[in-house]
Amino acid sequence: MQFISEQFGDIISLGEILSLEIEVPEDTVYRGNYKLDVIFTDTFPSDPPLILFKSIIYHCQIDQSTGRVQGSIFEDPKDNWADNMSLVWVLNKVYQLFSNILYEEPITIEEIYMFWSSEAPFMLNIPQSEQIVAAKQFQNNYMKKIRPLQQSALNDLMRDRKISSMNYEPLHPELFEENLKEEWIDPLFLDWIKTRDENLLENILTVEADHVFSFQLFSEEYCLMLIEELENYEKTDLPKKRPNTMNNYGLILDDIGMENVLDHVMHKYVSPLSGLLFPEWGGETLDRHHGFMVQYRVGEDVNLDMHIDDSEVTLNVSLGKVFDGGSLRFCGTVGEDEFMKLAKQYTHIPGRAVIHSGKHRHGAEDISSGERYNLILWCKSSLYRMSPASSSLERSQTELGADAICESISSAIGTPQLYDFAMQNVKRPDK
Repeated sequence: MQFISEQFGDIISLGEILSLEIEVPEDTVYRGNYKLDVIFTDTFPSDPPLILFKSIIYHCQIDQSTGRVQGSIFEDPKDNWADNMSLVWVLNKVYQLFSNILYEEPITIEEIYMFWSSEAPFMLNIPQSEQIVAAKQFQNNYMKKIRPLQQSALNDLMRDRKISSMNYEPLHPELFEENLKEEWIDPLFLDWIKTRDENLLENILTVEADHVFSFQLFSEEYCLMLIEELENYEKTDLPKKRPNTMNNYGLILDDIGMENVLDHVMHKYVSPLSGLLFPEWGGETLDRHHGFMVQYRVGEDVNLDMHIDDSEVTLNVSLGKVFDGGSLRFCGTVGEDEFMKLAKQYTHIPGRAVIHSGKHRHGAEDISSGERYNLILWCKSSLYRMSPASSSLERSQTELGADAICESISSAIGTPQLYDFAMQNVKRPDK
């Protein structure tokens, strides 16, 4: 279905996505450029288009996991949405997010329950009235104090990323081209990408456990080049941001200029597989990623504690070098009775990828010798994260008990800020 809209310019197809980049003035903590999508849903123009921020941003009216503007920026009674509103009008409303910040958003009982369930389960043992008061207090404190601090830190990160990408001289410039060379992809897997032959896929994929699959992906040449690139960057004085809170060694590849090529890998090679293997976790709607390399050696990081990823689908590719140990342990998936039961121990093979749901509990055993490098791609779907399926996931308790190997050594509730707030403001129930 198509229609002509003079206000919005050209003929717009329902479901069409208009990708834009806006610049926020320097006189705000949100200064800088941000990418966003304007999505024309099947109810447009009766309803306003959907606004999704693609750039990372810490804002109390923008959902962190999806980039979607929270509430409605079109609900001002003086400025109600009408089907003759222009795109300029819509973008002006977006700009108002940075000049007229609403820190207190309505919070429902269901949202409070989900908030405490995921972040601080012990809060569910206190009266509901106290839960509501505590949640609103935390929300107000978090929005006004923590979010701007997060954004300030993000500004520093983006500045460092710009410094790195502009000043780094790659050892292998071809790694930074927008499209990955097909000669670096396993020939059989490349054939499947081009033909989508189900019989061919059966010969490529190995089922390691429920929701865990492996396949040969990269050539030895590509794996070695990536390792050499990381080692080359480590020798520079440029900013180095480590992959996450669990890894002390390695590098975020997006930071040094590889964001576009990893986006290409996600769309061309990961999304087709995700559509077949993980339709319930976003399928082929993957649209964002966090790409990084991890490094393990004796005397540095030697293992990885049990955890789940901030992704819908995770791609984990062993790059080498020579090492002993370091196998992956997979337990169950969030929402399943077997969540805390060991399902598989997987041994890395250089060039071979493991693809699994981000909600699959996993960790890595100690490396006993040598060096191990892996390329990790956390793939995310904004559409899935806005769906009821995403918010309805709950961890089930298995009647069989938990395997000790699936326990997390460093488990803690939520963020440090949340824990401190809960300890200071809420009296825990007597045992």
